[in-house]
Amino acid sequence: MKKLLFLLTLTASIFSAHAQKVYTESDINIIPKPSQTFIKTGVFEFTKDTKFVVNGDFQRDAANALASKFEVAAGWKPETTTKAPVSNFVQFKVDPNLKNEAYVLDVNPTSIVISAKGNVGFLYGLESVRQLLPEAIESKYAITSAKWQIPSLTINDEPRFKWRGLMLDLSRHFFDKNYILATIDRLAMHKMNVLHLHLVDDQGWRIEIKKYPKLTEVGAWRVDQENTSWNARLTTNPDEKGTYGGFFTQDELREIVKYASTKGIEIIPEIEMPAHVSSAIAAYPELACFNQRIGVPSGGVWPLTDIYCAGKETTFEFLQNVIDEVITIFPSKYIHIGGDEATQNQLGKMSALPKKNQRRETKRCQRVAKLLCKTYGKIHQLKR
Repeated sequence: MKKLLFLLTLTASIFSAHAQKVYTESDINIIPKPSQTFIKTGVFEFTKDTKFVVNGDFQRDAANALASKFEVAAGWKPETTTKAPVSNFVQFKVDPNLKNEAYVLDVNPTSIVISAKGNVGFLYGLESVRQLLPEAIESKYAITSAKWQIPSLTINDEPRFKWRGLMLDLSRHFFDKNYILATIDRLAMHKMNVLHLHLVDDQGWRIEIKKYPKLTEVGAWRVDQENTSWNARLTTNPDEKGTYGGFFTQDELREIVKYASTKGIEIIPEIEMPAHVSSAIAAYPELACFNQRIGVPSGGVWPLTDIYCAGKETTFEFLQNVIDEVITIFPSKYIHIGGDEATQNQLGKMSALPKKNQRRETKRCQRVAKLLCKTYGKIHQLKR
């Protein structure tokens, strides 16, 4: 009897050790939640022999991004190939009937197939595979005890919203290129497609403009008052050198834009005007109505009285020159120009300006509209 009990216990232990987890919908923690998820029986397990079947550079790069995580977390890296083996593979298939960002993820015990119309759908499908894997896939060191399994299932998914974005306020607090690239990775992981970079505001000018080097030599740096709350910081002296800040070169921004495009993300730059531009006026006082010298603010500013002067033709020449350089860096459909909180009390003091009477409200708005129309025309020409 004891012998029989021992054998039964041993058999039960063996079956328990080899039993596969039964997945339910609560185990599927993909963000954002897919449109439809159908759970099937069994699992697919990644091993050192798993192959990614790819066609073209984009699929290869996307596959290698996930394979590199296995290399770190598992200690081995799945290979890419152009021909599907009998089993144990991940494959991309083109389905022209799907929408641009949609994908179908079909996971079976022997294979994973991601169907999409184009590259972004393939990327999103692969990101869903990444989120289905154990959290250990994000580890920075090898975890030998992990089982690299995901449930057999079918996911039909497409974005609910056309614009899925994040805005980074780089003017108030600067983050370097590597931080931006890491942020792009996180956006792609969550199937977001817009990164709005707030590059200009009172507290810092963050984009290199070759025609106006002082925008970054002066405007990118403010006096360090980071140990004081934002609205309690003192007015800065224009003669005191700023040490807190930074900026992106045009080459760095082009690298960011190029990398983002491989992740299905559009970069939208924000270049403030006519207010929130103390950093520009600190660099070039002649942009203000009365050439006042100011320092780059270290904290909150209100009201906003240091704004671009609409009574000077040189103001519009400056803005045109800035936008001309911006549109060669960013191929985005939009450029954000702010346009808020421009205190108009300076306009009433413009009688000293020779062209004051030519800058009535209608004229001024027409001039701005003309500038924007001209800018749009140049963007259109660059994209043709």
